[in-house]
Amino acid sequence: MLFTFDSFPGFGPEDFDAFDPKKWGSNRFNLERMKTRAKLEGLGRHLEKRLGDASGGLVFATTMDHPHIFNQNKVSHIWLYLDRPSEERNQLGRVIDKDTSLRQKVSDTIPQHQVALAGVGINNDFATIFLRVHANALLDRRNLIARLGDQSEVSHLAVLLARLGDGFQMVLDEALAPLPTRAHDLETLAARLEKQAGWFGIELRLPRDDQSLASPEFANRVAETLPGLLDIWRFAAWSKENDRLKLARVLKEEKKQKAKRLSGFEEGDHVKVTSGLLTGKEGNVISVDLKGRVKVQFGRLNMEMEAKLLKRI
Repeated sequence: MLFTFDSFPGFGPEDFDAFDPKKWGSNRFNLERMKTRAKLEGLGRHLEKRLGDASGGLVFATTMDHPHIFNQNKVSHIWLYLDRPSEERNQLGRVIDKDTSLRQKVSDTIPQHQVALAGVGINNDFATIFLRVHANALLDRRNLIARLGDQSEVSHLAVLLARLGDGFQMVLDEALAPLPTRAHDLETLAARLEKQAGWFGIELRLPRDDQSLASPEFANRVAETLPGLLDIWRFAAWSKENDRLKLARVLKEEKKQKAKRLSGFEEGDHVKVTSGLLTGKEGNVISVDLKGRVKVQFGRLNMEMEAKLLKRI
């Protein structure tokens, strides 16, 4: 790698200048952006140690430093953000994919638009510590809206927001507003999110001339701030434990159907044992578990069998 930082050295003017709008779509400035991205990766290594179990199994990733289809061929910023582990991300991706039109897939190829994110980033004007949910983050946004339909949940979110402290603002479709820290102030948020077209976010924005950004100590400020944002991420983001959309059953059924396809059998199939001690015995399939094991009823006896030992008759 051209640039590697074991820890975060601080941002300099060149890091902000790398995202001058005139440079967004040009590969000529990739090296500038690569260096800034490497600084954020160094920050990520620091945060992994500081956060430990507080990250809740989430993993750090960075956005791209060169124009690509996955950033609509322009690099206006670079983010270091926490995301779900790849297996969980892929599972959610399949559900999101079913609910996304072909037109939408073609028009929005940015992967960070699909899920709620928490992290730190930099652009031409400022650095930011953020929680963001795009309009196209279908599961996470709808899960948040569903939680806001319960007044007790609204009060809970108000408490989480109040804990963030001074400096944070709410962003909705690029319009900044004071951070709502009372339940009364949040009562219309669900309706506003229903009409959301771009980003919803909770952000602490620090202008490029803020001296704290040039110091390695900024890494500690991020480490102290992120846990509060992660609490709000967990409030909003869909998970099996935070399933306001009742999707856990859908995912379990999807996994069950996949197991059936792999085994080749379904409940009610009449089968015959083709090898082993029960060769020649006939029975009926009772169930196929999530690992593809087949339970067969032979008279009064129920037995789990490997699919390869059975033949449908």
